[in-house]
Amino acid sequence: MVDQVKYLDKILKRFDMQDCNPANTPLPEKYDPVASTGESNSKLRSQYQSVIGSLLYLMLGTRPDIAFAVIKMSQFSASPTEDHLNHAKYIFRYLRANREYGIEFKRDTSLRVEGYVDADWASDRNDWKSCTGFTVLFNTSPVSWVSRKQKTVATSVTEAEYMAISDTAKQICWIKSLLEELSFDIPPVVLYKDNMGSIFLAQNPAQERRTKHIDIRHHFIRECVQERKVIQLRHISTDKQLADVFTKALGKVKFLGFKSFLVTNLTRIKSGGVLRK
Repeated sequence: MVDQVKYLDKILKRFDMQDCNPANTPLPEKYDPVASTGESNSKLRSQYQSVIGSLLYLMLGTRPDIAFAVIKMSQFSASPTEDHLNHAKYIFRYLRANREYGIEFKRDTSLRVEGYVDADWASDRNDWKSCTGFTVLFNTSPVSWVSRKQKTVATSVTEAEYMAISDTAKQICWIKSLLEELSFDIPPVVLYKDNMGSIFLAQNPAQERRTKHIDIRHHFIRECVQERKVIQLRHISTDKQLADVFTKALGKVKFLGFKSFLVTNLTRIKSGGVLRK
């Protein structure tokens, strides 16, 4: 079990959030922040960047459940508003209610690597870029997770999803290469996607008129699937798409369902309780 409970308690106290009201999710459902159009406040900016920096360290270490919220709010670090600061601190409210959580790594004789990837098309109304989210699991435990804005504007849902698959493929290839250097025999990694159009593009080399504009670097996934055969794409229903938690602010029910696959309650381990099915 890997956790950062002591660090979390430290930053909650540092920002005077140790007695805040708890929240069920890192951000309110469908919260969509807007960039500031006014002058930047240096004092507010310094405080905001301190909050985001503390949350980033926690998220990158052991808390993939707050990845989308932290990365989303970090995009306003240059010129934050009071609303941005309040919602950044809203993440502390969620963490206070879920402080004793971390990542559990289970001992298993078999080696299983799998990934989940999703994209939210044109989700940022400030520049209309899409959001990529993915996680790679090793024996059901997350070892890599990403939530980030795509660098270019996608002109369709399929293009955004295809770009997300390609980014995930690069990470999977790196993890697979690392494990093979450690003498582990890793079979083709299953990557779950809920968009059939992007899966078709990755599995079929034929160039269609509507896909010629896609940057050549995003076709890396085709090499991984068709030539190197290190990745197997499989369709999964949207309600089971774990990566959805990395692309948008979900409601309580859906978020809590996905959260159980990412982090584990430390208290339940100490008490010998059942962790997951």
